[in-house]
Amino acid sequence: MALKYKLILFYAYLCMLGATASYLILPKMFGIAIDWTVSALEGGSVAINMLVLICVSIVCLSALRGLLAFGQNYFGESLGQHAVYDLRKLFYSHVQSRSFSFFDKQHTGNLMSIAITDVEAIRMFINVGMVRMPYFVILFVAVPIMLMSIDLLLGIISICFVPILGVISSRIKLRLRKIWLQVQKDMADSSTVLQENLSGMKVVKAFGSEKHEEIKFDHYNAKVASGSVKAQQFQIINMSIINFSYFTLIAVILLLGGYRVMGDALTAGELAQFLFYFQILNLPIRSVGMMVNNFARASAAAERVFNIIDTDQDVKEHPSAIDMPRVKGKVSFKEVGFKYLEGTEYALHNISVEVKSGETIALV
Repeated sequence: MALKYKLILFYAYLCMLGATASYLILPKMFGIAIDWTVSALEGGSVAINMLVLICVSIVCLSALRGLLAFGQNYFGESLGQHAVYDLRKLFYSHVQSRSFSFFDKQHTGNLMSIAITDVEAIRMFINVGMVRMPYFVILFVAVPIMLMSIDLLLGIISICFVPILGVISSRIKLRLRKIWLQVQKDMADSSTVLQENLSGMKVVKAFGSEKHEEIKFDHYNAKVASGSVKAQQFQIINMSIINFSYFTLIAVILLLGGYRVMGDALTAGELAQFLFYFQILNLPIRSVGMMVNNFARASAAAERVFNIIDTDQDVKEHPSAIDMPRVKGKVSFKEVGFKYLEGTEYALHNISVEVKSGETIALV
């Protein structure tokens, strides 16, 4: 559905590419400015106007990156909103056209939970998955190249932990998907209990069942809370591993990089460039935890949404059916039967009924 809005997606990608290019140029300019400053402090000849020019360029490039990042986020959010608008419309239209047997199997609270909570999870993924994920992929590819072009040894050391984090994140994603799927089912159950209780409040009060309904709702509410805490626990573990790995590598890079600067294998500006680029690489790495959680939740939500949308109609329209105009007369049923679900016994069997115009008949 998101691909339907190709122009919005094009603008989002255009802003994303511009913001990425600006982001990758900035560390190079910082490194040059630092080397010039060090050269001036050591008594070298550096034109002050060139130093001012590069500082102004850094400010202008940062402003341009901020503007393009705004466009990227704006068009990404717009894409998500347009896509889920169509998804909600399709979902609602599909539910409206289902037969009575469909509503015997699906509770109102469950359908409401899918239409609101699950569709919102899909919207969040469209923004992150379709727009920001390519941005992170570009950084994953471009930044290691930049790092190794500055210093091959430090570059190899700095990216060696990325595959390990990928394996850990993939395993956590699979666990999170199962957890979020169960959480969303429990949330649907709690919504069903709440909806049925509120719509039938007079009956609940008439039979004095308030305490029973509270216990029933508390059961599902506790399951939602427990599952959500468990999902957050896995997400925090993932983020903690990423942060620990990142700061450990920063210490290693500073140690080895400092030795290489003292041995004239690197300049101070090049080491600063390296650290700036490594900081950029940290952005997609730190976002892996959020994206894993987002993708796990969206995949579970999409499964629930499309399980409803892909449901076939039990009572199918005959190919040669015609639209019946408003008629008057009687309605006759001859030797008909009715059962609630396939595989169950008939609730009505061989019933014949004739209803004349203006009559009302109840089967008790």
